[in-house]
Amino acid sequence: MKKTRIIAGIVLVLGMFGSMVRAEQEGITFFNEYDEASAIRLRYIGAATATVSNAPNTITLTDDGTINTITLTAATTMSSVLASIMDATNSASARNFIPEYFCTLSTDTMSNKFVQATVFTDVSDGKWASVLKVDTSEALTYDVARVGSGLSGGIRSSAACWLKGINGNITGTGDVTLNVYVDDDKMWEKVYQSPVYGTSDGTVFTTNAIVSVNEDLNMYIGGGRRVLVRATRATTATTGGIGAVFTQR
Repeated sequence: MKKTRIIAGIVLVLGMFGSMVRAEQEGITFFNEYDEASAIRLRYIGAATATVSNAPNTITLTDDGTINTITLTAATTMSSVLASIMDATNSASARNFIPEYFCTLSTDTMSNKFVQATVFTDVSDGKWASVLKVDTSEALTYDVARVGSGLSGGIRSSAACWLKGINGNITGTGDVTLNVYVDDDKMWEKVYQSPVYGTSDGTVFTTNAIVSVNEDLNMYIGGGRRVLVRATRATTATTGGIGAVFTQR
C-alpha cells in the first residue's frame, strides 16, 4: 500500500492515512499519490465492533452486528452518501458513525468518483478512517485536502492558515485543470492546455504524458475551512500525484 508523504522542510513523515500533520508552524506538504485520495473519512463513537467496506455500487457499515447497506448509483452525490452514513444505526437505533467530506466536493457524484472496492475495515477504535478511495484512472482527478473541522484525529486544525503552493506530477493525456476549493466554493483555477503545457517557472512540456505542477500561491484560509486541491486530466489519468503546501504564518 502506498503511503502519503507529509513534508516539513526536509523532514518526511509517513502516515497510514491520506494526510497526517506533524505541525503547521512551518510549511507542511500534504501529498496524495494516484489512487490514494479518500472521498470521505469517518469515525465510530459506539462501544461495540464496527466495520466499513465498499464495492463499486455499495457501502456496508456494520455496528454491533447490525448491517447497514447504502446503494450507490451514477447519480448518487457525496452529500447523499454522507447523510446515509450518518443515518446508519445499530439494533438499539443508535447512530454511531460520524462522517465528513475529505478529498471530494459535496456535489461530486459516483459517476465521476469511481470508488475502489475495499475489504472490511475495523473502525471500532474510534479513530478517523479513510473510506471511498477514488480510482484515479476512472475519475481522472488527483485530490488532496486539508480539513479544518477542529476534530481529533491528527490531520485537522481549526486555526487559520495559508495555502502557499501546489506541486505534483499529473500523468496521462489531455488538458490539466488545476483548482482550489474552499468549502466547495471554487477560489482559484489554472488550465494547462494540451498538447503544450507551461508551468509558473516557464518550463514548457510538449508531451501529453507528464505535466509538472509547481504553483506559488499565498491564499488565506479562514479557521475551520476545508480546502480541496484538485487536478483533473481531460482524457486519461494514470500515475503521479498532487500536493499542497500550508503554513500558519
